[in-house]
Amino acid sequence: MRTLSPRLKPILGEALRLDAANIDALYGLEPVFEVGSDPLQRPLSDWVRIDCPHCWQSYEIGVDLTIGDQQLIEDCQRCCRGLAITVTVIDDGRSARADTQKAFD
Repeated sequence: MRTLSPRLKPILGEALRLDAANIDALYGLEPVFEVGSDPLQRPLSDWVRIDCPHCWQSYEIGVDLTIGDQQLIEDCQRCCRGLAITVTVIDDGRSARADTQKAFD
């Protein structure tokens, strides 16, 4: 592998550094915001475990954390009977919990 001559290094300058911020600056690009890369960013969705009051099976459903507390009517994934699911967003919007009951008696 060949090394660069000492005269060429000052000419290339910052182009030799290949980190993302330097490449963006070199080509005049706006920095790219990667969704989920910021540890302080709140998640957009979460999985919560629910228990069917008809068949007593447990499984997980995906919930949207961006719309806050919500009420859903869904069929059980196991026995296909109606469930009334109340989703409560907790932990400052970072997770949720769900309570289920029979939708129709």
